[in-house]
Amino acid sequence: MSKTTRYFSMACICCAILFAPACGGSDDEIPTDTPVDTTTEVKPEVEKFYQIPSPDEMFAFIKQGGFKYNKSLINPTEELNKYVSPKSQALNFGIYTGDLAYTAAFEEYQSTIKYFGAVRKLADQLGIASAFDESMVARIQNNLSSSDSLVSITGDSYFTIVDYLEQNGRGKTLALMAAGGWLESMYIVVNSINKFDASSPAIERLADQKLTLDNLIEYMNKYTSDNSVASTIEDFSGIKNAFDQLKQAEGTSTSEKKENKLVFGSSEPSTTITAEQYEAIKKAITELRNKITSNQLS
Repeated sequence: MSKTTRYFSMACICCAILFAPACGGSDDEIPTDTPVDTTTEVKPEVEKFYQIPSPDEMFAFIKQGGFKYNKSLINPTEELNKYVSPKSQALNFGIYTGDLAYTAAFEEYQSTIKYFGAVRKLADQLGIASAFDESMVARIQNNLSSSDSLVSITGDSYFTIVDYLEQNGRGKTLALMAAGGWLESMYIVVNSINKFDASSPAIERLADQKLTLDNLIEYMNKYTSDNSVASTIEDFSGIKNAFDQLKQAEGTSTSEKKENKLVFGSSEPSTTITAEQYEAIKKAITELRNKITSNQLS
């Protein structure tokens, strides 16, 4: 599996098809003394996997695009202690994960260590500290001079946590973390763009996040029985409404069946965006992100 992409599973159980004997007085009516096969044929379970990029994918892209590192865009680690509810901790875990990837991508080595510490502390508070081990810490400390290695390690740590949550039935927590990580990535990107240019690769990449957001919300919808997840979906409604205004050409959503799995993703960029739509998206992203980091959500 790619280090920059994770597929969140969503089981979709197909309905059973019952083959019953024909009814009525037809010549083909089955005699009463003939055994009737009432076996129920159940179609195999098909799982859907929605493509959600990890934060380091977007930051590697914006670094290549010539964007500069801006420390003011990341959430200070000093804010960590005010996140006390499980919802706030999970969302800000995702946000700090995004900040960790951002510092690693731009070779801010000491900040990378600092944010890794913040992520570990929140992991402990969320009861998932065992997803980390000392070898991971040692890898970071031993690769402070290599930005490529740091990006790889932070990506590995992200997927280690994802695997741990999936294997331990913590899908609700994973949904909130993924939401926070995506939001922070988008917040940093939109606030790194100084001038709107519809033809710029950064704007095109941002516009294509419409499908990614749809996939993320679809994943969260699996856990709407949980109040924290349900309220987070509502929190994201402003961003979704802003993205829904974009025009998307047919063919941007792709699916491929692999054994009993359906993998959904997107093809080449084909979503158009105007300056007004961009500003609306930026405003919605910035407002929600700041509410989460300032602990203003219920």
